[in-house]
Amino acid sequence: MRLPPFVLHRPTSLEEADATLAEYGDEAAVYCGGTELFLVMKLGLASYPQLVDLKRIAELHVLAERDGYLSVGAAVTHRELESSPLVQKLLPTLAEMEHRVANIRVRSAGTLGGNLSFSDPHSDPATFLLAAGAELVCRRGAASRTISMGDFVRGPYETALEPGELLAEIRIPTPGTSAALAHMKFAIHERPALTVSCLVRAEEGRVAEARIAVGSVSAVPARAPEAEAALLGLELEADDSALAQVGQAAADASTPIADANGSVEYKRGRRSGVPPPKRTRKSQFEHGRRVEKGRPEAHDLLASGMNGERDATNPSDRFPEATHGGGGRPGGGRACDSCTRGPRRPAGDAAASRRLRGGVVSRTGRDGRAVRAGRRPQCRSRQQGRPGRALPPAPRRVALPDRAVRLTRPLADRL
Repeated sequence: MRLPPFVLHRPTSLEEADATLAEYGDEAAVYCGGTELFLVMKLGLASYPQLVDLKRIAELHVLAERDGYLSVGAAVTHRELESSPLVQKLLPTLAEMEHRVANIRVRSAGTLGGNLSFSDPHSDPATFLLAAGAELVCRRGAASRTISMGDFVRGPYETALEPGELLAEIRIPTPGTSAALAHMKFAIHERPALTVSCLVRAEEGRVAEARIAVGSVSAVPARAPEAEAALLGLELEADDSALAQVGQAAADASTPIADANGSVEYKRGRRSGVPPPKRTRKSQFEHGRRVEKGRPEAHDLLASGMNGERDATNPSDRFPEATHGGGGRPGGGRACDSCTRGPRRPAGDAAASRRLRGGVVSRTGRDGRAVRAGRRPQCRSRQQGRPGRALPPAPRRVALPDRAVRLTRPLADRL
Protein backbone atom coordinates (compact mmCIF):
# COMPACT_ATOMS: atom_id res chain seq x y z
CA MET A 1 0.00 0.00 0.00
CA ARG A 2 1.31 3.39 -0.98
CA LEU A 3 0.12 6.89 -0.27
CA PRO A 4 -1.23 8.79 -3.27
CA PRO A 5 0.78 11.88 -4.25
CA PHE A 6 0.01 15.09 -2.37
CA VAL A 7 1.42 18.54 -1.65
CA LEU A 8 2.31 19.19 1.99
CA HIS A 9 1.73 22.57 3.65
CA ARG A 10 3.16 23.42 7.08
CA PRO A 11 1.68 26.63 8.47
CA THR A 12 3.10 28.15 11.64
CA SER A 13 -0.03 30.01 12.76
CA LEU A 14 -3.79 29.55 12.74
CA GLU A 15 -4.18 32.50 10.37
CA GLU A 16 -1.84 30.86 7.86
CA ALA A 17 -3.69 27.58 8.17
CA ASP A 18 -7.03 29.34 7.59
CA ALA A 19 -5.67 30.96 4.45
CA THR A 20 -4.43 27.62 3.11
CA LEU A 21 -7.77 25.94 3.72
CA ALA A 22 -9.65 28.84 2.14
CA GLU A 23 -7.46 28.57 -0.96
CA TYR A 24 -7.81 24.83 -1.60
CA GLY A 25 -11.23 24.12 -0.10
CA ASP A 26 -12.36 20.50 -0.26
CA GLU A 27 -9.08 19.40 -1.85
CA ALA A 28 -7.24 20.00 1.44
CA ALA A 29 -7.24 17.99 4.65
CA VAL A 30 -5.61 18.88 7.96
CA TYR A 31 -3.75 16.54 10.30
CA CYS A 32 -1.42 16.58 13.32
CA GLY A 33 -0.34 13.00 14.00
CA GLY A 34 -1.73 11.42 10.85
CA THR A 35 -2.25 8.02 12.49
CA GLU A 36 -5.79 7.76 11.09
CA LEU A 37 -5.66 9.93 7.94
CA PHE A 38 -2.63 8.25 6.38
CA LEU A 39 -4.12 4.84 7.06
CA VAL A 40 -7.36 5.55 5.19
CA MET A 41 -5.37 7.13 2.36
CA LYS A 42 -3.17 4.04 2.09
CA LEU A 43 -6.27 1.87 1.93
CA GLY A 44 -7.63 4.00 -0.90
CA LEU A 45 -10.65 5.14 1.11
CA ALA A 46 -9.75 8.81 0.79
CA SER A 47 -7.51 10.98 -1.37
CA TYR A 48 -6.50 14.59 -0.79
CA PRO A 49 -4.05 16.34 -3.15
CA GLN A 50 -3.32 18.98 -0.47
CA LEU A 51 -2.42 18.13 3.14
CA VAL A 52 -2.00 20.72 5.89
CA ASP A 53 0.27 19.76 8.80
CA LEU A 54 -0.69 21.64 12.00
CA LYS A 55 2.11 20.42 14.26
CA ARG A 56 4.13 23.64 13.92
CA ILE A 57 1.35 25.88 15.27
CA ALA A 58 2.35 26.76 18.83
CA GLU A 59 -1.20 27.72 19.84
CA LEU A 60 -2.31 24.11 19.43
CA HIS A 61 0.27 22.76 21.89
CA VAL A 62 -1.09 24.50 24.99
CA LEU A 63 -1.37 22.39 28.14
CA ALA A 64 -2.21 24.55 31.15
CA GLU A 65 -4.53 24.96 34.11
CA ARG A 66 -7.00 27.81 33.83
CA ASP A 67 -10.13 28.96 35.64
CA GLY A 68 -11.48 25.63 36.88
CA TYR A 69 -10.52 23.56 33.84
CA LEU A 70 -7.58 21.97 32.08
CA SER A 71 -6.82 23.57 28.70
CA VAL A 72 -5.51 21.05 26.16
CA GLY A 73 -4.43 22.13 22.70
CA ALA A 74 -5.65 20.07 19.78
CA ALA A 75 -2.07 19.11 18.82
CA VAL A 76 -1.13 17.72 22.25
CA THR A 77 -0.31 14.03 21.87
CA HIS A 78 -1.69 11.17 23.92
CA ARG A 79 1.81 10.51 25.22
CA GLU A 80 2.15 14.07 26.51
CA LEU A 81 -1.13 13.80 28.37
CA GLU A 82 -0.14 10.45 29.79
CA SER A 83 3.20 11.64 31.16
CA SER A 84 2.38 15.24 32.07
CA PRO A 85 2.81 16.00 35.82
CA LEU A 86 0.07 18.64 35.54
CA VAL A 87 -2.42 16.13 34.15
CA GLN A 88 -1.47 13.55 36.76
CA LYS A 89 -2.11 16.15 39.45
CA LEU A 90 -5.40 17.63 38.21
CA LEU A 91 -6.92 14.70 36.29
CA PRO A 92 -5.09 11.45 37.11
CA THR A 93 -7.91 9.45 35.50
CA LEU A 94 -7.21 11.23 32.20
CA ALA A 95 -3.55 10.22 32.35
CA GLU A 96 -4.56 6.66 33.17
CA MET A 97 -7.04 6.55 30.28
CA GLU A 98 -4.47 7.93 27.83
CA HIS A 99 -1.97 5.31 28.96
CA ARG A 100 -4.29 2.61 27.60
CA VAL A 101 -4.95 4.23 24.21
CA ALA A 102 -3.68 1.99 21.38
CA ASN A 103 0.11 1.47 21.69
CA ILE A 104 3.17 3.57 22.44
CA ARG A 105 3.79 4.37 18.76
CA VAL A 106 0.27 5.67 18.23
CA ARG A 107 0.27 7.59 21.51
CA SER A 108 3.55 9.29 20.61
CA ALA A 109 2.25 10.56 17.25
CA GLY A 110 -1.53 10.72 17.64
CA THR A 111 -3.15 13.80 19.16
CA LEU A 112 -6.26 14.31 21.24
CA GLY A 113 -7.69 16.80 18.75
CA GLY A 114 -7.07 14.44 15.84
CA ASN A 115 -8.72 11.57 17.69
CA LEU A 116 -11.86 13.60 18.34
CA SER A 117 -11.98 15.09 14.83
CA PHE A 118 -11.67 11.67 13.20
CA SER A 119 -14.66 10.54 15.30
CA ASP A 120 -13.96 6.83 15.33
CA PRO A 121 -16.86 5.05 17.09
CA HIS A 122 -14.35 2.97 19.08
CA SER A 123 -12.68 5.72 21.05
CA ASP A 124 -11.62 6.09 24.67
CA PRO A 125 -11.25 9.90 24.80
CA ALA A 126 -14.73 10.69 23.43
CA THR A 127 -16.49 8.67 26.13
CA PHE A 128 -14.25 10.04 28.86
CA LEU A 129 -14.70 13.67 27.82
CA LEU A 130 -18.46 13.24 27.56
CA ALA A 131 -18.68 12.15 31.18
CA ALA A 132 -16.22 14.84 32.25
CA GLY A 133 -18.38 17.57 30.69
CA ALA A 134 -15.65 18.82 28.35
CA GLU A 135 -16.12 21.66 25.87
CA LEU A 136 -14.38 22.10 22.53
CA VAL A 137 -13.27 25.44 21.06
CA CYS A 138 -13.47 25.59 17.26
CA ARG A 139 -12.02 28.41 15.15
CA ARG A 140 -12.35 29.64 11.60
CA GLY A 141 -10.56 32.86 10.90
CA ALA A 142 -11.24 35.41 13.62
CA ALA A 143 -14.50 33.71 14.67
CA SER A 144 -14.62 31.03 17.35
CA ARG A 145 -17.33 29.03 19.05
CA THR A 146 -17.59 26.56 21.93
CA ILE A 147 -19.29 23.17 21.46
CA SER A 148 -20.11 20.64 24.15
CA MET A 149 -18.67 17.17 23.75
CA GLY A 150 -22.15 15.70 23.37
CA ASP A 151 -22.91 17.96 20.40
CA PHE A 152 -19.51 17.62 18.73
CA VAL A 153 -19.73 13.94 17.72
CA ARG A 154 -22.68 13.44 15.37
CA GLY A 155 -21.98 9.98 14.00
CA PRO A 156 -19.26 7.60 12.84
CA TYR A 157 -16.52 9.77 11.32
CA GLU A 158 -18.82 12.80 11.42
CA THR A 159 -18.45 15.86 13.66
CA ALA A 160 -19.98 19.31 14.04
CA LEU A 161 -16.96 20.98 12.41
CA GLU A 162 -17.93 23.18 9.46
CA PRO A 163 -15.85 23.42 6.26
CA GLY A 164 -12.66 25.29 6.97
CA GLU A 165 -13.17 25.14 10.73
CA LEU A 166 -10.44 23.83 13.05
CA LEU A 167 -10.59 22.26 16.48
CA ALA A 168 -8.21 24.41 18.52
CA GLU A 169 -8.71 23.59 22.20
CA ILE A 170 -10.32 21.06 24.55
CA ARG A 171 -11.45 22.35 27.95
CA ILE A 172 -11.85 19.66 30.61
CA PRO A 173 -13.32 20.74 33.96
CA THR A 174 -11.31 19.62 36.98
CA PRO A 175 -13.46 17.51 39.34
CA GLY A 176 -12.16 19.06 42.55
CA THR A 177 -11.92 17.42 45.95
CA SER A 178 -15.63 16.54 46.29
CA ALA A 179 -15.88 14.62 43.00
CA ALA A 180 -14.23 11.67 41.30
CA LEU A 181 -14.02 10.47 37.71
CA ALA A 182 -13.57 6.82 36.69
CA HIS A 183 -13.05 5.24 33.27
CA MET A 184 -13.16 1.57 32.30
CA LYS A 185 -12.42 -0.16 29.02
CA PHE A 186 -13.16 -3.60 27.62
CA ALA A 187 -11.27 -4.56 24.48
CA ILE A 188 -11.08 -7.71 22.36
CA HIS A 189 -8.55 -6.28 19.93
CA GLU A 190 -6.56 -3.06 20.14
CA ARG A 191 -9.53 -0.75 19.74
CA PRO A 192 -12.04 -0.69 22.59
CA ALA A 193 -15.25 -2.70 22.29
CA LEU A 194 -16.83 -1.04 25.34
CA THR A 195 -15.95 2.13 27.24
CA VAL A 196 -17.69 3.40 30.36
CA SER A 197 -16.95 6.66 32.17
CA CYS A 198 -18.62 7.97 35.31
CA LEU A 199 -18.30 11.21 37.25
CA VAL A 200 -19.79 11.48 40.74
CA ARG A 201 -19.92 14.53 42.98
CA ALA A 202 -20.69 13.96 46.65
CA GLU A 203 -22.22 16.15 49.33
CA GLU A 204 -22.65 15.01 52.93
CA GLY A 205 -21.84 11.40 52.06
CA ARG A 206 -24.41 11.11 49.24
CA VAL A 207 -24.30 11.45 45.47
CA ALA A 208 -25.31 14.99 44.50
CA GLU A 209 -24.34 14.89 40.80
CA ALA A 210 -23.70 12.01 38.40
CA ARG A 211 -22.65 11.80 34.77
CA ILE A 212 -22.41 8.39 33.08
CA ALA A 213 -21.29 7.87 29.47
CA VAL A 214 -21.22 4.62 27.50
CA GLY A 215 -19.32 4.36 24.22
CA SER A 216 -17.70 2.07 21.63
CA VAL A 217 -20.81 -0.15 21.40
CA SER A 218 -22.94 2.24 19.34
CA ALA A 219 -22.40 4.83 16.64
CA VAL A 220 -21.69 7.64 19.12
CA PRO A 221 -20.95 7.79 22.85
CA ALA A 222 -24.08 8.63 24.83
CA ARG A 223 -25.12 9.64 28.31
CA ALA A 224 -27.29 7.35 30.44
CA PRO A 225 -29.84 9.66 32.12
CA GLU A 226 -31.79 6.82 33.77
CA ALA A 227 -28.65 5.47 35.39
CA GLU A 228 -27.61 8.96 36.46
CA ALA A 229 -31.00 9.51 38.12
CA ALA A 230 -30.66 6.17 39.92
CA LEU A 231 -27.33 7.28 41.39
CA LEU A 232 -28.61 10.56 42.81
CA GLY A 233 -29.13 10.39 46.55
CA LEU A 234 -27.33 7.08 47.03
CA GLU A 235 -24.86 6.77 49.85
CA LEU A 236 -21.25 6.45 48.84
CA GLU A 237 -21.11 3.03 50.49
CA ALA A 238 -24.23 1.73 48.74
CA ASP A 239 -24.77 -2.02 48.63
CA ASP A 240 -24.07 -4.15 45.58
CA SER A 241 -27.72 -4.52 44.59
CA ALA A 242 -28.18 -0.76 44.19
CA LEU A 243 -25.00 -0.48 42.13
CA ALA A 244 -26.09 -3.41 39.96
CA GLN A 245 -29.36 -1.64 39.17
CA VAL A 246 -27.44 1.45 38.11
CA GLY A 247 -25.22 -0.63 35.88
CA GLN A 248 -28.20 -2.33 34.27
CA ALA A 249 -29.86 1.03 33.63
CA ALA A 250 -26.68 2.27 31.92
CA ALA A 251 -26.60 -0.87 29.76
CA ASP A 252 -30.25 -0.44 28.75
CA ALA A 253 -29.62 3.16 27.72
CA SER A 254 -27.11 2.22 25.01
CA THR A 255 -28.06 1.10 21.51
CA PRO A 256 -25.40 -1.34 20.25
CA ILE A 257 -24.68 -1.87 16.57
CA ALA A 258 -23.06 -4.85 14.84
CA ASP A 259 -19.44 -4.44 13.80
CA ALA A 260 -16.14 -6.31 13.87
CA ASN A 261 -16.34 -6.59 17.65
CA GLY A 262 -19.56 -8.60 17.58
CA SER A 263 -23.23 -8.75 16.77
CA VAL A 264 -25.98 -6.80 18.51
CA GLU A 265 -26.90 -9.83 20.62
CA TYR A 266 -23.28 -10.33 21.64
CA LYS A 267 -22.89 -6.70 22.70
CA ARG A 268 -26.11 -6.79 24.65
CA GLY A 269 -24.68 -9.64 26.68
CA ARG A 270 -21.36 -7.83 27.13
CA ARG A 271 -22.84 -4.52 28.20
CA SER A 272 -25.12 -6.18 30.76
CA GLY A 273 -22.37 -8.44 32.07
CA VAL A 274 -24.30 -11.68 31.37
CA PRO A 275 -21.84 -14.34 30.16
CA PRO A 276 -22.77 -16.46 27.13
CA PRO A 277 -24.02 -20.00 27.79
CA LYS A 278 -21.21 -22.46 28.30
CA ARG A 279 -20.89 -25.53 26.12
CA THR A 280 -20.27 -28.82 27.84
CA ARG A 281 -17.48 -31.18 26.83
CA LYS A 282 -20.01 -33.47 25.17
CA SER A 283 -21.61 -30.65 23.19
CA GLN A 284 -18.15 -29.53 21.99
CA PHE A 285 -17.40 -33.04 20.78
CA GLU A 286 -20.77 -33.34 19.01
CA HIS A 287 -20.18 -29.97 17.39
CA GLY A 288 -16.89 -31.25 15.95
CA ARG A 289 -18.59 -34.39 14.67
CA ARG A 290 -21.24 -32.35 12.83
CA VAL A 291 -18.64 -30.17 11.19
CA GLU A 292 -16.54 -33.20 10.20
CA LYS A 293 -19.48 -34.89 8.52
CA GLY A 294 -19.92 -31.91 6.22
CA ARG A 295 -22.89 -30.32 7.97
CA PRO A 296 -21.44 -27.04 9.28
CA GLU A 297 -23.85 -25.04 11.34
CA ALA A 298 -24.76 -21.49 10.40
CA HIS A 299 -22.80 -19.98 13.26
CA ASP A 300 -19.63 -21.68 12.00
CA LEU A 301 -19.58 -19.15 9.18
CA LEU A 302 -19.39 -16.22 11.60
CA ALA A 303 -16.12 -14.51 12.36
CA SER A 304 -14.05 -16.97 14.37
CA GLY A 305 -13.22 -16.09 17.94
CA MET A 306 -16.08 -13.67 18.58
CA ASN A 307 -18.66 -16.29 19.50
CA GLY A 308 -16.12 -18.95 20.36
CA GLU A 309 -16.72 -20.95 17.17
CA ARG A 310 -14.24 -22.37 14.68
CA ASP A 311 -13.79 -21.06 11.17
CA ALA A 312 -15.48 -23.44 8.73
CA THR A 313 -13.27 -22.18 5.89
CA ASN A 314 -10.09 -23.46 7.58
CA PRO A 315 -9.37 -27.15 6.79
CA SER A 316 -7.80 -27.75 10.18
CA ASP A 317 -10.94 -26.37 11.86
CA ARG A 318 -13.45 -28.14 9.57
CA PHE A 319 -11.89 -31.52 10.33
CA PRO A 320 -10.66 -31.42 13.93
CA GLU A 321 -9.74 -35.12 13.88
CA ALA A 322 -7.43 -34.87 10.86
CA THR A 323 -4.34 -34.22 12.94
CA HIS A 324 -1.95 -37.07 11.99
CA GLY A 325 -1.17 -38.09 8.45
CA GLY A 326 -4.63 -37.43 7.08
CA GLY A 327 -3.70 -34.71 4.64
CA GLY A 328 -6.73 -32.69 5.74
CA ARG A 329 -9.20 -35.54 5.11
CA PRO A 330 -11.76 -36.49 7.75
CA GLY A 331 -10.89 -39.72 9.46
CA GLY A 332 -7.25 -39.56 8.35
CA GLY A 333 -5.99 -39.44 11.92
CA ARG A 334 -6.95 -38.72 15.50
CA ALA A 335 -5.60 -36.56 18.26
CA CYS A 336 -5.51 -37.21 21.96
CA ASP A 337 -4.78 -35.27 25.13
CA SER A 338 -1.02 -35.82 24.93
CA CYS A 339 -0.61 -34.24 21.49
CA THR A 340 -3.33 -31.62 21.32
CA ARG A 341 -1.70 -28.21 21.56
CA GLY A 342 -4.68 -26.09 22.59
CA PRO A 343 -7.20 -24.29 20.39
CA ARG A 344 -6.13 -23.73 16.81
CA ARG A 345 -5.69 -20.20 15.54
CA PRO A 346 -8.48 -18.96 13.25
CA ALA A 347 -7.85 -18.52 9.57
CA GLY A 348 -6.26 -15.20 8.73
CA ASP A 349 -4.79 -14.68 12.19
CA ALA A 350 -2.20 -11.94 12.18
CA ALA A 351 0.33 -13.92 14.19
CA ALA A 352 0.43 -17.19 12.24
CA SER A 353 -1.61 -19.58 10.14
CA ARG A 354 -1.55 -23.35 10.21
CA ARG A 355 -1.74 -25.76 7.31
CA LEU A 356 -2.01 -29.53 7.37
CA ARG A 357 -0.09 -31.24 4.58
CA GLY A 358 0.43 -34.92 5.15
CA GLY A 359 0.92 -34.44 8.88
CA VAL A 360 3.39 -31.55 8.50
CA VAL A 361 2.48 -28.41 10.42
CA SER A 362 3.86 -25.18 8.99
CA ARG A 363 3.64 -21.66 10.33
CA THR A 364 3.59 -18.69 8.01
CA GLY A 365 4.65 -15.26 9.22
CA ARG A 366 3.20 -11.90 8.25
CA ASP A 367 5.55 -11.64 5.25
CA GLY A 368 4.23 -14.92 3.85
CA ARG A 369 7.40 -16.93 4.53
CA ALA A 370 7.44 -20.18 6.46
CA VAL A 371 9.11 -19.49 9.77
CA ARG A 372 8.91 -22.99 11.18
CA ALA A 373 8.00 -26.39 9.83
CA GLY A 374 8.10 -29.83 11.36
CA ARG A 375 6.22 -33.08 11.72
CA ARG A 376 3.90 -33.29 14.71
CA PRO A 377 5.05 -36.07 17.06
CA GLN A 378 2.84 -39.11 17.15
CA CYS A 379 0.89 -39.59 20.36
CA ARG A 380 1.65 -42.58 22.57
CA SER A 381 -1.71 -44.21 22.00
CA ARG A 382 -1.22 -44.11 18.24
CA GLN A 383 2.28 -45.55 18.53
CA GLN A 384 0.80 -48.48 20.45
CA GLY A 385 -1.82 -49.05 17.76
CA ARG A 386 -4.78 -47.65 19.69
CA PRO A 387 -6.77 -44.78 18.22
CA GLY A 388 -6.74 -41.63 20.33
CA ARG A 389 -9.78 -39.79 21.52
CA ALA A 390 -10.73 -36.79 19.36
CA LEU A 391 -11.04 -33.51 21.26
CA PRO A 392 -12.39 -30.51 19.37
CA PRO A 393 -10.72 -27.20 20.20
CA ALA A 394 -12.20 -25.49 23.22
CA PRO A 395 -14.25 -22.44 22.27
CA ARG A 396 -12.65 -19.08 22.89
CA ARG A 397 -14.80 -16.87 25.07
CA VAL A 398 -14.23 -13.40 26.42
CA ALA A 399 -16.18 -12.62 29.58
CA LEU A 400 -16.83 -9.04 30.59
CA PRO A 401 -15.56 -8.37 34.12
CA ASP A 402 -18.27 -7.66 36.64
CA ARG A 403 -16.62 -4.40 37.59
CA ALA A 404 -17.40 -2.95 34.14
CA VAL A 405 -21.12 -3.21 34.91
CA ARG A 406 -20.98 -1.96 38.49
CA LEU A 407 -19.96 1.46 37.34
CA THR A 408 -19.56 3.22 40.63
CA ARG A 409 -17.55 0.67 42.61
CA PRO A 410 -14.18 2.40 42.03
CA LEU A 411 -15.70 5.77 42.90
CA ALA A 412 -16.25 5.07 46.60
CA ASP A 413 -12.55 4.45 47.12
CA ARG A 414 -11.63 7.67 45.34
CA LEU A 415 -14.00 9.98 47.22
